[in-house]
Amino acid sequence: MAGMPPGGGYGPPPDGGAYGPPPAGGYGPPGGDGGFTPPPGGGYGPPPGGGYGPPPGGGYGPPGGGGYNGPPQGFGPPGLQGGGGGSSGLKTAAIVFICIGALLFVAGLVPCLGWVNWFGIPTNVVPVVLGIVGLVNKNKNADGSTPDSGVFIAALVVGGLGVVGGSVRCFLGGGIL
Repeated sequence: MAGMPPGGGYGPPPDGGAYGPPPAGGYGPPGGDGGFTPPPGGGYGPPPGGGYGPPPGGGYGPPGGGGYNGPPQGFGPPGLQGGGGGSSGLKTAAIVFICIGALLFVAGLVPCLGWVNWFGIPTNVVPVVLGIVGLVNKNKNADGSTPDSGVFIAALVVGGLGVVGGSVRCFLGGGIL
């Protein structure tokens, strides 16, 4: 092969290895043991005193409990912690579909974009259904009103306007324009 020395290699390393013989005291600190002896006490086993148990005092939390050993703590105001009475997911879904349905309805009003109403009308039916489900929800406040009823009423109104308005626009544009 081109570029290779004769004999197919560079030959054996010089006496004492490729980089010369190792230092007399090893590679460790001066003094000679090479730095590879086990630590005093006999090795790398568990620490004296029985191992890796809990710290003295019984735990990691503040004195008197709490910390990691207590009940989980919520974040935010009381109405938004841990489920929110069963309607917080319904409320979030209603808000999301109100926004999406309203955007599709407004986009369908633009000339030559009437075909968007074929997506906007079914999307606006979803907040209507979510509004009805939210208003007839079994979870009632102390005064008998439904929690977050304003959001569910808005879902009914905006979704209903989107369905009716999108249907009229779809009819006027011949279903396409």
